[in-house]
Formats: sequence, C-alpha cells, structure tokens
Amino acid sequence: MRNSRSVFVLALSLSACLVLLLRIAPAAPAHFWITDDNVTPDGPDTVTSISIEEGQVGTLYVWARAETNKKLRNISLNLVAMQAGVDFIDGSFTMHNDAGGGRQRYEYTSDSSSSPAVDSEESLFDVRFNSQTDAIEALQGFSISAAAASIRGVGGVCVGAETGCVTASDGHPAWLIASVDYNAVIGGPVTDLHLQIGDNGMNHESLVPGDYDYNGVVDMDDFTEVENSFGSTTDLWADGNDNGIVDAADFTIWQDNLGSVSEFEVSSLTSVVFGADSSNDGEPTYNAASDQEVTLLTDDPDATITITAPLSALDTVPEPSTLGLLSVALLCLGNLSGRVRSSS
Repeated sequence: MRNSRSVFVLALSLSACLVLLLRIAPAAPAHFWITDDNVTPDGPDTVTSISIEEGQVGTLYVWARAETNKKLRNISLNLVAMQAGVDFIDGSFTMHNDAGGGRQRYEYTSDSSSSPAVDSEESLFDVRFNSQTDAIEALQGFSISAAAASIRGVGGVCVGAETGCVTASDGHPAWLIASVDYNAVIGGPVTDLHLQIGDNGMNHESLVPGDYDYNGVVDMDDFTEVENSFGSTTDLWADGNDNGIVDAADFTIWQDNLGSVSEFEVSSLTSVVFGADSSNDGEPTYNAASDQEVTLLTDDPDATITITAPLSALDTVPEPSTLGLLSVALLCLGNLSGRVRSSS
C-alpha cells in the first residue's frame, strides 16, 4: 500500500513538472517560407528547389505560420536574389489580404496595387545584360487600429470561412501571404533566394480565447458571433475549441473570458525563422527589431531556382547521309561547270 502511494505521489510530481516545463518552454518563432505551389504547399522544413526553362515565367508563393497562440498583425518582408538569374516582374507583387467572411488580414498593404506601388530594384535588361541581382523591398501588410473587428491578422487556426489558409504537408496550418512572378532570365548557375525582415519589422499580437471577431477584446460582439452561427459547421469564426461546429462549448469559452484584452508585442519580442535547413547547421532565428534588411551568415537559401536551356537550343541538327553529301557535291560541280562554259 505504501509503495502504491509512493508511486502515485511520484507520478503526480512528474506530471506537475511536465506542466511547468510546458508553461515555461519558449514558443516556436514565426516561420516564413517559399514554394512554387499555392494549393498544397510543403511545410517550412522542406527545402524548396525549383527548375524552370530559360525564357519562361514562374510564380513564387510566400507562406507564414505565426507563433503559437498569437497572430502576426504587422509583416514587412524583403525578397532578395543572390545571383543574376531572375527578374522579379513589376506589377505582379501581391499581399493576399482577403481573409474571407468579410474580413481582411491587414488594414493596409504595400504591394503592386498600393500607392506608391512596390517595384523591384532592377529591370530585366539590367539582370540580363548588366548582371545585376534583383530584389523586392517592403512587401507589407500592417494594421494600425488596435480594435478593428474586420481585421483577422495571420495566425491561430484555419477556420471554415477563411481563404488562403490550408493544411501544409506537415499537417499544420499555413497562411498564403504573398506571391511574386519572375522571369527566368539567365540559364546556368543556381539562383539562391532569401527572405529578409523588411525595414518596418514585424509584430505579434496575442490571441484571446473567445475573441471571435478578432478585434482584440472579448465583448458582446463576440457573443453575437456565437449567436449568429450557432450550430454551423461551415461558418466557424466562433468555433473557439476548433471541434468543427459552433456550439455551447464555444459560448462557455466566450463567457469565461469576457472582458479579456489581447496584448500587442513590440518588434523586439518577435522572433522569425526563414525557410528550411539544408546544411545541418540549423536555421538562425532573426529578431524583428535588430535583424532588419539582413541575411544572417548561417541562413540557407529559402528557395533555389535552376534555369535550364530551352529545349529548342538542345536540339541537334542530324548529320546528312552519305547520299545527301554526294548530291550536294554533284550540284556544286554542275554549277561550277556552267560558270566555266559561260566564261569561255
């Protein structure tokens, strides 16, 4: 009996320690990565290698995953080519802002549709003939108002009405935040692409349980969200426990957290990882305040683009047959004989 009690006390102590460790364990930083697939992307831990024919146009998709239990409220990104292989096509840069259900991800965006429009640093001519490396600065989505019920942000969980949020190959949600078209200009060496934190940094904001309209405070408007979608399995903005239906449990979550307010974090508290590790040295963690507009030394490329020669350039002219060569020779001799007789 005494041994059983000791085992029980030991198990209880270990459980308490585990809970404590989980509480103090640091959350995973925000993660951004690049793919050439906007439907079923690989997760952030998969190396992205793209092959494209010279002269063709491709599209890059930038995905994001916020820190656990938080949303990315402000995002500023650069995209940099390290070799003169690709030209980013002005007019194609898009921050995907529609969150579905009448909500937006950000209050404002900076991309090809904004004023002023975001343009790349180099033209196709400069990339091709002057060997310039192209880059895009300040692709941005940001929200200034602290309590905008129409602003969703990036992060948390995918809900039924949300667009641009899918389950990646690693089984976790991924948010499509940007896309960029590019010209495959120069075949040959591999072009490495790196994401960077833009000069406006990034900011997380905590997610408050029961804040179903994502305005940063649990109030009566969130009760209205539960009331209007109660019983729904498709309109899931108020599905607080993520069980696929808006039900009484979601009302209880709202009730238990009524009056709670989210916390906005300054950039220095936001950590970011880009892409996947391909050299077994681990991807570095960026600080959104102190590591802006830089690529850290141990950061592997977030995507590599191999530009191959066009198939037409690889075609070889078949060697003429012996009979064909003889015919050509006889024709030449005939022409020569005619010229000699004319001269005589």
